[in-house]
Amino acid sequence: MSRKFDMDEEDTKFALCEICDSDIMIDFYSDIGDTVSCDDCGAHYILRSISPVRISLIEGEDDDESCKDLDFDD
Repeated sequence: MSRKFDMDEEDTKFALCEICDSDIMIDFYSDIGDTVSCDDCGAHYILRSISPVRISLIEGEDDDESCKDLDFDD
């Protein structure tokens, strides 16, 4: 008998982007230390914890300065 692994809504985890407040989807196969990115503004984060989800903004080449001129709707 084989097992089928489906990703349900319960398995989907999200983090909140510090820059634009968008949801960042954390893939089910992600592991601590992996890099995740915001699809809306491109900010990069390191995954610090999976349950609960905790991420840390990667400082450097893509810091807050690159997103200041973007207009995000609330």
